[in-house]
Amino acid sequence: MEYSFSGKLKITTFIMMAIGIVAMIVGFMTDDSAHQTRFWANFLVNGFFFMGISLGALFFIAFQFAAEVAWSVAVKRVFEAVMGFVPVGSVILIVVFLAGTFHLHHLYHWMDPDVYDVNSEHYDAVIAGKSAYLNQPFFWIRTLVYLATFFLFARYFRKTSLEQDTIGGSAIHF
Repeated sequence: MEYSFSGKLKITTFIMMAIGIVAMIVGFMTDDSAHQTRFWANFLVNGFFFMGISLGALFFIAFQFAAEVAWSVAVKRVFEAVMGFVPVGSVILIVVFLAGTFHLHHLYHWMDPDVYDVNSEHYDAVIAGKSAYLNQPFFWIRTLVYLATFFLFARYFRKTSLEQDTIGGSAIHF
């Protein structure tokens, strides 16, 4: 049984999505900076929340693959679909982090260069002491390595799962 949306329902859905996106952009551009910070904070929390769920699905698939179990075949596609959010979540998090890097928000206090300047009124001795770890180049390297690793694992397990459907049996496993 396959369910498909009618043409009228598809058009209505896309119109409602467009109205929502336009309303969000108008609200973002016309409101004060406190509400813009709220937008970025919500975007960050939602990105981490749904990325965490998709990484949980990735862990489940990886664990089932390593254990070579057969019972999970009935639910494997559901977890693979949830795992499919990894690239989308990665893009969302990168957008939020880029906005912080370009000072569109100040969700991460340590991204402000004045925090490390001793002559600045915003100087923070504690954060300045952690500057070896809390600096933008090291943060970006870590972030991109983690997200790329998650993406590559998700792609590998999805590709392997589709190959296993084609070949049949358990020849692909270790």
